[in-house]
Amino acid sequence: MGCAAAGAPAVSALVLHAPCEGRCVPVSEVPDPVFAEGTLGPGFAVVPTNGCVVAPMDGTITHIMPSRHGLILSGRDGVGVLIHCGIDTVQLDGRHLEAFVEAGQQVDVGTPLVLMDLDAIAAEGYRTDVIVVVSEMGEMGGLELLETGDVEAGEVVARLRRP
Repeated sequence: MGCAAAGAPAVSALVLHAPCEGRCVPVSEVPDPVFAEGTLGPGFAVVPTNGCVVAPMDGTITHIMPSRHGLILSGRDGVGVLIHCGIDTVQLDGRHLEAFVEAGQQVDVGTPLVLMDLDAIAAEGYRTDVIVVVSEMGEMGGLELLETGDVEAGEVVARLRRP
């Protein structure tokens, strides 16, 4: 299975795009209290139908977790986004996750970040939800979820509002 760049419209620092194809839900519906209660920030999740996880905004990869289950993407206006592949998938120690980027790399919306083997992850008893939370709001004041339900990778799903 490959991971090709998603076709996405021109990006603004104020919008976030779906990181994969699947069903988009508010972060409050993620079955993990750390995410659902907003402890890490506001956001959304996509229950994926395809394991190709792409960049939800333009920016720089500032950190990739050693087990490849999560990464941090820093964009303009001080916005920082955590992209988390699965729930409790840190326990997999990198199995079933292939990273395509490195820390310090510049990416555009739709750039492939990680390929998740959805079947293998689920077979080991883990959820595959791809969670996007705004961990650093920078100059923004809040997040508005624009789309729920079925989404395509690269589709605009949320907007960051100015205070």
